[in-house]
Amino acid sequence: MKSMLNCQENLFTITEPRSDFKTLEANRLIRWDKVKSLMSAICRGEWVPPIVVTKEGYIVDGQHRYSAFCHLCKDHSFSGHLSVLEITTKEDPVQLAIRLNSISKKWVAEDYFRAYVILQKPAYLRLKEFMKTCGNEVRGVRASLQIIKGTYGSKVFQEGSLQLSMSEINKAMERMFYLNQVYRAVKNDRRVFKRDIIIAFYNIYPEVKHWNLFLNNLRNSFVAPNNEKSTDWTAAYRSCYWFCWFKLIEYLTEGIIYCKFIYLR
Repeated sequence: MKSMLNCQENLFTITEPRSDFKTLEANRLIRWDKVKSLMSAICRGEWVPPIVVTKEGYIVDGQHRYSAFCHLCKDHSFSGHLSVLEITTKEDPVQLAIRLNSISKKWVAEDYFRAYVILQKPAYLRLKEFMKTCGNEVRGVRASLQIIKGTYGSKVFQEGSLQLSMSEINKAMERMFYLNQVYRAVKNDRRVFKRDIIIAFYNIYPEVKHWNLFLNNLRNSFVAPNNEKSTDWTAAYRSCYWFCWFKLIEYLTEGIIYCKFIYLR
C-alpha cells in the first residue's frame, strides 16, 4: 500500500512488546505523565492511533504509546493490543520523526536542539557550549540565540540549517559580559535575561561606545519599564545612554562659559 508519506506501508497489530523495536535517542524525552494518561486510555478501551515504525524497527511516531503498551504488558492480566504502521522509506529516521511529531504535538525549540545535538550538527554543538558557558543567566535556546544573533530564526533552526561561526560565538560572549554588567547596574533585575528584553539589549549594544558612562547612569537613574516589551526596553536603555551625553555636554558647556567669564574678568 502506498502512503501519503511517499513510502510503502504495512499495518498490523502486536500483543506484546517487540525486541526489534527501538526508540530514537534524538526524539523527544518520554514524559511519564503522558505515558500514564495513555495507559489509562488503553485500559478503558479507547482507540489509540497506530505507532509508526520503520522497516529497521525505529519508532518515528508514537514512542509514548509504545511505552504505555510495554508497561501494561508487564501485568499478565492485560490482554490488549497495539496497532503498528510499518513503513519502508529512505528518509532519515530522525528527520522523519521530527516531521511526523511536528504534525501531531508541536515540537518546541529544546526538542529540535536536543535532536540536532545528538546528530552532532556543528552549529548546535557550538550553541550547546555557549549555553553551558552562560550558566543560569540566560535560560533556553531562544534566549541564547537572541544574544548571538538578535533573533531566534525558528524555520532555519527547526530545519537543522543553523549556521554559527566561532566569530559569532566570541562576539556573543562579549555581549554576555556586558549584559551581566547591566544586570548588576539595574539592581539585579533578572528581567534583563528574558527573551524580548535581550533583544532590546542587542539593539542598543552597538550604540554604546563608553560603557563606564552608560553603566554609571543605569545605576543612578535608570527607570525600568513595567512590561517586557523589547521596544519599551530599547527606548529606556537608549534614553539612559543619551542622557549621559546630554549631561556631559551640559557640564562641559557650563565649564567653558565659566572659563570665559573668568578670562573676561
